[in-house]
Amino acid sequence: MCWSLPENALFASGAFRFAGWSMTAPPLDGDTSGALETGRAGLVPIETVAAHPEKKLIAAGYANGRITIAQIGARDELLVRPLGSAVTVLAWSGDGRHLAVGAVDGTVAIVTFPAQMFK
Repeated sequence: MCWSLPENALFASGAFRFAGWSMTAPPLDGDTSGALETGRAGLVPIETVAAHPEKKLIAAGYANGRITIAQIGARDELLVRPLGSAVTVLAWSGDGRHLAVGAVDGTVAIVTFPAQMFK
């Protein structure tokens, strides 16, 4: 679970797509107006999510090792890693240029993105 400060939204793992809810219009009493449809539905559950500290972006790590990034509220996803060991943890650096990744097999990595990538 993570909080997106720029979007004022809560995101959770465990679904087959990004599951997010806006706190600007929270989904109360069965109302779904605050649900944020982000990314594409798949066949593999998301194991972990991490919200970018400055941009309206969310990263997801999947049980099959896939890592994607999506703009909150958009359908398109950027594929960071196609397959590998199940991702258990993701964390953005404070400036949002680096994404730390941890996997079930003990793999740890830092993914560095070019400054012009998330304008």
